[in-house]
Order: sequence, then structure tokens, then C-alpha cells
Amino acid sequence: MFPNQFVWAPQYRLPFSGAVEQDIEANLAPFFRAIPSGAGNGQIEQRVFERHSYGSQLDALHQAVRALAGALQQQALPELQALGAMQDEIAAIKATLKPDPLAAAREALQDLARTDQAGYAALLAELQARG
Repeated sequence: MFPNQFVWAPQYRLPFSGAVEQDIEANLAPFFRAIPSGAGNGQIEQRVFERHSYGSQLDALHQAVRALAGALQQQALPELQALGAMQDEIAAIKATLKPDPLAAAREALQDLARTDQAGYAALLAELQARG
């Protein structure tokens, strides 16, 4: 095909062939609308969930049960021991997954140095100027 005939070449636009923008925010409204009226109010559940996640609610309950059961410790209830072990395991998981901002900054600087040498040099100069 000759270069001056490219004007006549058809251009087809199929679905998802152009720029696609996607909102990643979770839409949990169908979940809360599915709560039967006898089981609770879906709107209230959604507002509470936006403020306090299920994990934070369970953590508060765990702490309250362990505090109240402190007097029963001499009986060594197996359920209380299992709850304590579960809470200790959750605390260990949280400690291992705790974000390290210094490591994240190092990784970001390495990425910047690898992908944009001029930007990396400008950032270093700016940081050195600040002292």
C-alpha cells in the first residue's frame, strides 16, 4: 500500500481497544443490600463497616474477653487459652507485615535511579541543598 493511501485505510474501534479506566474501590453495596431485614439493617451495617472494619471489631472483642477473663485465669479454660494463642498469632502476623518506610524509600530511589537518571540526580541535588 502506498503511503498516500493510508488515509483510506479503515480504522476499527473494538470494545476495550482504547484507553480503559477502572475504579478499583471495592463496591460492597450489593453485599450490604443482601442482608435480610430480619438479620439487621444493611445501611447501618455499611456505615459501621466504613468506620470500623470487622477485624477491628473482633480485635476489640478479643481484648475485652481476655480482660474480663483475667480473674478466671487460675481455672485455665481451654477456650481462653485458644483465644490467647489466636491473638498472639495475629499480633505476630501484624508485626511481620508492618510496613518499613525506610525500605520503601530505598526501593523507590532505586527505581528512580534505574528509570530516570536525570530525575534521580535532581532529587539528590535538592536533598543535599536542604542539608
